[in-house]
Amino acid sequence: VSGHVTVKGKPANGVTGFLHPQQKMESGTNDTAPSAKTNENGYFPITGLPAGRYVPISLTPGYIMSKGWTDYTMARGAAFDIAEGEIIENFDIELIPGGVITGRVTDSNGRPLVEERVRLWWFDKNGTPQEFSTRVLDKMLTTDDRGVYRIFGLREGRYILSAGAYSNGQ
Repeated sequence: VSGHVTVKGKPANGVTGFLHPQQKMESGTNDTAPSAKTNENGYFPITGLPAGRYVPISLTPGYIMSKGWTDYTMARGAAFDIAEGEIIENFDIELIPGGVITGRVTDSNGRPLVEERVRLWWFDKNGTPQEFSTRVLDKMLTTDDRGVYRIFGLREGRYILSAGAYSNGQ
């Protein structure tokens, strides 16, 4: 699989792209996601892929893919299939700036809550809230030593954010 990554129509140099397998890899195979970094022309080649279904991912802070899934943060494209020996060229990816939600969590006396877990939900196309729960977001969903959290790479939409203790699933 090869193509170009652009930002505002210009080549994106040094962007790492991954192809996350959507199936469990056979035992004995490398279970890391195949990846490549773009060159000065924004070009990337990822070779040696076994047949299967993959999701393209770009962990480019602050950017998301212009086309693809709308139910995840970061840059995730739509899943695609590749057959054994198939070559996919011109798999071009356009990155656009994503949104940011940031804030500070404090106790009732205004002191920062350190390493406080915040929870983020987004509303799907049916208006049903869905919780974000990916390992990529874990660090962003935890406050720092000042009680500050910063969640970036979000698509346009409606979100719910909460912090604090939970009981009985509420």
